[in-house]
Amino acid sequence: MVNNYVRFGLTHNDGLRGEFRQSAHNVENQLKSVDNALQPLIEQQEAQVRIYGLGIAALTSVVLILVLIKSFATFHRAFVNFLTFFYRCKRQYQKIDTRKLGFAELKSLAELANEMVESKRNIEARLASVEAELANKKHHST
Repeated sequence: MVNNYVRFGLTHNDGLRGEFRQSAHNVENQLKSVDNALQPLIEQQEAQVRIYGLGIAALTSVVLILVLIKSFATFHRAFVNFLTFFYRCKRQYQKIDTRKLGFAELKSLAELANEMVESKRNIEARLASVEAELANKKHHST
């Protein structure tokens, strides 16, 4: 069969196979030209995506830093309130305002501290009444 084609002067580039091969080369060339035409657009889009990515990363970093600063400030304020509370509690019966703390954990501690102050006040009041009774009994027995 191949000999018949060769005898007629047909090569691998002739006939339907040759047309198909030529069409494939044409499509390949067209795809290369499309690729070359799109390459600058793709590079431009990549650069734009890179810029957007850096912008989003920077904005996210700034927001996280601000949130951390605010959290630290809130924690610091709550901690100072606790220190002030214990300092004043040593001298007088003062309760801590749980609304000024900002953290649920510190509010729980503040409630316990307030209960401690109330318990101390009750114990000292009972002690004072017992001392008064003892003083009265001593005074009546003499």
